[in-house]
Amino acid sequence: MRSPPEPDTFRARLRLGLDNIGFPSDNPSALAREFNRRHRGASITVDAARKWLRGETVPTQAKLRSIAAWLLVSPEWLGFGDGEQGHPATREACVDLALIADLHLLDEKYQLLAREFVSKLLELQDARANNETGPPAPMV
Repeated sequence: MRSPPEPDTFRARLRLGLDNIGFPSDNPSALAREFNRRHRGASITVDAARKWLRGETVPTQAKLRSIAAWLLVSPEWLGFGDGEQGHPATREACVDLALIADLHLLDEKYQLLAREFVSKLLELQDARANNETGPPAPMV
């Protein structure tokens, strides 16, 4: 049987995972809010998130799996340091995948709105690229 993860080593891996997706690793309020948006079980308090970030405690296995899915890492790596970290090599790829995961959390009508917004941004970018000498395209 595997021994429980050491809080301080979990702390380092949690902070690295947060940094890799471009999320602040020093903000327990933001961590608690984003964790609670994603986790389907009991929510956590800001104090619990603070203890994770300080290396004072380690989340339960269910919470660890939710964090790992959000951070795009394997639960084994996050909890115990076992195996590969389990995310793409570049930070940009992690941020992109985290954005896609966030979009899937939205209701269908908000997903549609996000797609329309991105489509408009692409149109503006294309218009700007085709008209580099003229005035910038208006922002919507």
